[in-house]
Amino acid sequence: MDQREDRERGILFEKHRENIYFRWGLTAFTVIVACVIVAWLVFQLPAVIAAIKSVLRILAPVIYGLGIAYLLDPIACRIRLLIQPLLEKRWPDRAAGLSRGIGILASLVMLVLLVWALLAMILPQLLGSIQDLIPNLSGYYETIQAWIAHLTENSPEIGEYVNNALNSLEDYLNSLLTLDNLMKLQGMFTSLTSSVVAMAKVLLNLVIGLIISIYLLLSKEKFLAQAKKLLYALLGNRRAGYVCNVCTFANRAFGGFIGGKIIDSIIIGVLCFIGLSVLRMPYALLISIIVGVTNIIPFFGPYLGAVPSALLLLVISPVKALTFIIFILILQQLDGNVIGPLILGDATGLSSFWVVVSILIFGGLWGVPGMVVAVPLFAVIYKVISEIVNRLLRRRGLSTVTDDYQKWNYPPRQEADHWKPAPARQKRNLGRQALVWLRTRSTDTPLPEEPEDGAQEPPSDEM
Repeated sequence: MDQREDRERGILFEKHRENIYFRWGLTAFTVIVACVIVAWLVFQLPAVIAAIKSVLRILAPVIYGLGIAYLLDPIACRIRLLIQPLLEKRWPDRAAGLSRGIGILASLVMLVLLVWALLAMILPQLLGSIQDLIPNLSGYYETIQAWIAHLTENSPEIGEYVNNALNSLEDYLNSLLTLDNLMKLQGMFTSLTSSVVAMAKVLLNLVIGLIISIYLLLSKEKFLAQAKKLLYALLGNRRAGYVCNVCTFANRAFGGFIGGKIIDSIIIGVLCFIGLSVLRMPYALLISIIVGVTNIIPFFGPYLGAVPSALLLLVISPVKALTFIIFILILQQLDGNVIGPLILGDATGLSSFWVVVSILIFGGLWGVPGMVVAVPLFAVIYKVISEIVNRLLRRRGLSTVTDDYQKWNYPPRQEADHWKPAPARQKRNLGRQALVWLRTRSTDTPLPEEPEDGAQEPPSDEM
């Protein structure tokens, strides 16, 4: 009985669905609901943004885990492929699981060793730099003041303005160092406490994210299969296949770009350390690490790393700062023209213009992390838009080759001949007529008409 009622309801729904008025009503209802939702989102935008930030803050360990797992997966897979044939000879039944576990463990050990090595190199150099800078701050200040005075000796007003700014800065730093009152000490203590708490939260999220990354790496195929199953269930065969193709392209773009950029940055950091050591620059290791880390950011990264390093060297010696700037320019030319193209190749397919645009957009939205992922993310968006445009052009029977649209009359346009630029001969005739008209207006005397092209002028009476 229940099956018969369900069948009758299904038939009734099919009849209503074929009714044009039913479809109009369903469309109108959907549009109204969508408009209500959009209006609510617009009016409640601050609350929505706050809710999204709260959710992202809660899911921070999961996001960290996804990022760590994505970075470690190529290393773990490479180690697994190297070890699995050796383990199959002795434990053929357990070779796959053992090789996967060994690959994940080895990749985690490599990550921990890399972080430990960076901290071991950065912290002593940073502490030593601070210890050297603090006793010599007054000397550096006098050096900068004398240097600015020498540069502005021909402009006393500018020199006075710069000296006043430096004196104000010195007074502010002295007030911070002397701690005249308890309120200032309390404010600094509160700021320091909040910074320590925020740092502790980040470290805790990183540790939890590291644990989550292990589970993701162990069950990677299962999670991907579940996501694919859900995708095909919700979107259908054609749309889900398109989404899978986009995800494949995104994986190739992100993996190729970020992995290649990390290798490129390591090479640049090593070359920078070798060059600064040869040039006998102070703080060579610290500056090389700064340059190598900031080189991960495309286009703007080398300059972000070079500016603070040059300022650090400027207070020591302007000549060393100038030498460092010249060296960095040469190194970045080597990276941009030789090392970068050799490692990255055409990983994203974007031109330099779109690279700059993507970094400006996503850097403004998400800061430094946005600048790191800007190029591959924009490459995915650019690819999706290109596919949509090409699909619409094919429906209209037009070419999808961009070079075809550089032609004047492609696709053929109605009355295109009326909009073509005038030929050179026609321009000469128009200019000649305009000149004759101007002469007539200025002298108010009739002038002889200019001979047409091909006509011979009458012979002159003068001998």
